[in-house]
Amino acid sequence: MSCLYLFYPCKTQRIPPHRCKGTYQLNIFKMQIPSCIRTLIKVEALILYGLLWICLMTVHFQLNFIPKHYLKQTQELAQEDFEQRRDNRDNDNHDNNATKKVGQVYTGPSSAEVMKWFIHGPKLVQLPLQSRKHPHLVSYDVQKEVCHRGAVHLLIYIQSVPQNTHYRDEIRNTWGGVHNFKEIYVERVFLVAETEDKRIMESLEKERKEHDDIIICHFKDTFKNLSLKAITLLDFVNNRCTQAKYILKVDDDIFVNVYSLVEKFVPLLMKKPKSIVCQCKYNHKLVLDRNSKWYIPPEVLSESDKGILPTFCSGYVVLFTSDLVPMLLDASYTVPLVPVDDVYVFGFLLKKVADVNFIDGSDSFTLNQELGMDEYQNKTKPIQHCVVSVSEKATHETLWENTIDKISPFGREIMNKNLLPYEY
Repeated sequence: MSCLYLFYPCKTQRIPPHRCKGTYQLNIFKMQIPSCIRTLIKVEALILYGLLWICLMTVHFQLNFIPKHYLKQTQELAQEDFEQRRDNRDNDNHDNNATKKVGQVYTGPSSAEVMKWFIHGPKLVQLPLQSRKHPHLVSYDVQKEVCHRGAVHLLIYIQSVPQNTHYRDEIRNTWGGVHNFKEIYVERVFLVAETEDKRIMESLEKERKEHDDIIICHFKDTFKNLSLKAITLLDFVNNRCTQAKYILKVDDDIFVNVYSLVEKFVPLLMKKPKSIVCQCKYNHKLVLDRNSKWYIPPEVLSESDKGILPTFCSGYVVLFTSDLVPMLLDASYTVPLVPVDDVYVFGFLLKKVADVNFIDGSDSFTLNQELGMDEYQNKTKPIQHCVVSVSEKATHETLWENTIDKISPFGREIMNKNLLPYEY
């Protein structure tokens, strides 16, 4: 026997007081419900409860477990596909010195062997502090953190101007990053002089404090003062960065494929002290036009030179051993200052150093922007030039992306895969 209860007010019904517990009470209508129906209702209720529980668990699983598994699987497949495409490009763009074909193992120098190029490389013998004052050196400000974080295998010195903040940021985030190599320790410093624009100088000072990689020289930033910047760099390395092994001097509008540069030239530099890699200039005549920015006073040459400049390096990129630094700095005390910095430092000063080993890198350096852009962005062409000029189309960032995309097996061996700013 089952009962169906309906609500009615207690006061209007003849219900015993003990059954009335509030304003409303149940009135009973006795109804006959077979036991089989009651059992069926209970079974249906259990089935509905079970279905509801299954639905809730399914939604929970879909929200919490399936997305993570699917994302992980998608990332793994994407990584495998990318590595396969990269290996295929490497096979198409390999060079004679480091090849990696399908089914073959890379046989070039390991990262440990490459480190020996730096460990057993040149050693800087510091020039003692001179009792006399340098005739050209001007004071400068530098953050104490620069070159104070351990060994310096490669010091990248970028010549910049105060307003070129965008170039400096691009270099920091691309080829000039200090963590681009697996084991090679890189230090980076920008040399910038002063400008009369107070807003730019305030921005430059803020940038210097933020990145700890700017040397501010206390003279006006002009083309004729580039030689003063060069003397500043020589003094800085001799007194504050003596642990440097190799020094790369670059203008801020020049891109450097650092992996290719190390592969091509560091083995040559470490074999002989006082070595320098650059685009060598031979038998250049003295420019006598006073209105030209290349003008050099004729009295700096002797009669025996017959108006011909000494062999010098084109200054947009130069890689040299650090043992040359104290020798160049010592020569700068006596050699008259010449306003054209590449002729002054890598010509007149270098002429005072005996047994310099010149390595001509002309075949690997180019200022042809169209050539550089086409070489790096064309997937079917191998990279021949490790130094190219940047432009609006071929920026530091785009050229760096292309470098990673077309990196050689040697580059992959020495690169830091965890800290590069781009995914690959």
